[in-house]
Amino acid sequence: MKFNLVLAFLITLSFLCFPQQKKFLFDNTHAETAGNADWVIDEDNLVPGRYPTPDQSTVTSSTTEGYWTGALSSWGIALVKLGYHVETLPSGSSFTYGTSNAQDLKNYDVFVIDEPNTQFSSVEKTALINFVQNGGGLFMISDHTGSDRNNDGWDSPMIWNDLFTNNGIVSNPFGMSVDLVDISQTSSNVATGDFLTSGTAGTVSAMKWSDGATATLNPTANSSVTGVVWTTGTAHGNTNLMVARSKYGNGRVVLVCDSSPADDGTGGSGNTLYVGWADPSVGGSHANLHLNASIWLAKDSDLPVELTSFTSSVINDDVLLNWNTVTEINSLSFEVEKKYLTNEIWQIVASVKASGNSTSPKQYSYVDKKVNAGKFNYRLKILDVDGTFKYSPVILADISSPVKFELKQNYPNPFNPSTTIEYQLPVSSFVSLIVFDAVGKKILTLVNEFKPAGNYNIIFNGQGLSSGIYFYQMRAGNYIATKKLLLIK
Repeated sequence: MKFNLVLAFLITLSFLCFPQQKKFLFDNTHAETAGNADWVIDEDNLVPGRYPTPDQSTVTSSTTEGYWTGALSSWGIALVKLGYHVETLPSGSSFTYGTSNAQDLKNYDVFVIDEPNTQFSSVEKTALINFVQNGGGLFMISDHTGSDRNNDGWDSPMIWNDLFTNNGIVSNPFGMSVDLVDISQTSSNVATGDFLTSGTAGTVSAMKWSDGATATLNPTANSSVTGVVWTTGTAHGNTNLMVARSKYGNGRVVLVCDSSPADDGTGGSGNTLYVGWADPSVGGSHANLHLNASIWLAKDSDLPVELTSFTSSVINDDVLLNWNTVTEINSLSFEVEKKYLTNEIWQIVASVKASGNSTSPKQYSYVDKKVNAGKFNYRLKILDVDGTFKYSPVILADISSPVKFELKQNYPNPFNPSTTIEYQLPVSSFVSLIVFDAVGKKILTLVNEFKPAGNYNIIFNGQGLSSGIYFYQMRAGNYIATKKLLLIK
């Protein structure tokens, strides 16, 4: 019995401390090697098998893409270096979801289909929709209209649109469609700060289309659909998209409308391939986008910040908040929120800019100044560039009531034209604070009301007064205090 309990504990611990490796599946069941295409991560004697060879366990940080043979070998090698497992769905298979099939989509985190050239069956369409709805990531790559490499009457734009509009489950589930066009251009019209353009794999400054297509978005069909890259000169709207992404159910999809950027220029003999993956004309943007998209689809970018500490300390009537992070992924900002201990309403008191992407520890702080006496809760709302957020643990700050009445010396002094006057009340009191000139004439009443116990400050503006000596006097209960201030213009 004790052994079983220990075993159960160790199994649970292994899942908590050593998460299961994310798995990527690349499709080769829909003529991805037809004609001049070679959209696979590895093949032996022109036949892509389930597992790349040499085995991916032998890949190291210095392994080159030539370790495997295929126009997507650079992509595959890069994924393994990031800690992912990669496989190919070989020709002769089909998509399934929820079956006992060893390569059923439920066994994978991300499914990559690069320029399919044969139509998906109705069963396969159902499998794809269910895969995404239940949490899977679908990477869809199209090419230009007329790119029917096996001459069966179906090119990749038609095949993707058929999935979107004729799947038997829901019309346009991902909120996008592929335009039947053929374009070639380099565009730097990217959405800055997006997961796909500013992720941990690197930034994306431009994308180069060599006979690709565009996409149109339909937010009415799917409100989460988001543009990532547009053609040159296009406003950031719903047309002329080169790259887009969306969420559906618990899963995610990415659409790239050209197969050239993923092409590393190598592959099986007889194919005409081009260097897109490492194209120097876009400074590595193609590789960065595909890897950022892979990470986003695998949901390894869900939590923008790994927060290691969040503390408060009270200095007089100021609350100093400190927090530390270990890593940050697409983090946007920290909103500091505060509420009285007995209050249900949180108020935003500050916004602190986050570091965006970082793998090194970062330290942050914020001072909530001149806080009235009482007990307060503080928390951080941690926002990422995708609009998602999470909250930090709640911490307490106890601002004790002052022990005595006190009127403090203004600062700065001398001043021109404004100065700050501080005072404190140990108990709730009716307070008057009045400014007089040098002969005792009342110039201005700054405070004349009942105040709870606490620390206060008020700004006195001498804009319309002449230079000279003035006095300010505070009365609260039996307490009376007068101090001098000097206005110099």
